[in-house]
Amino acid sequence: MKTMVKAREQAMKRLYGLLELQKDLEQRFDPNQYNIFVFGSYITVNYIEGVSDIDVAVYTEDFDLYKKISLYIEEYFEKRQVKSDIFRIFISCDTAGWP
Repeated sequence: MKTMVKAREQAMKRLYGLLELQKDLEQRFDPNQYNIFVFGSYITVNYIEGVSDIDVAVYTEDFDLYKKISLYIEEYFEKRQVKSDIFRIFISCDTAGWP
């Protein structure tokens, strides 16, 4: 029981850290130009310190912006000794040549 309580407290601490990261990103980059999705165990009780990583997907049409944001996020987590996997989501509907 105590282990689960501690795991929940740690998950909440990580969640609040993500909210701080969100504020930092919004100050540095126009939030209307991208979306960020966090998935995996990072904000759950299943996260294992030193073993698990954080999975982040960045959606933007601007590849240069993606590079800047992903580098910032990568450095943010490196400072906290958290492994990260950062992915780009790119959706393009090129309708040229469609009937």
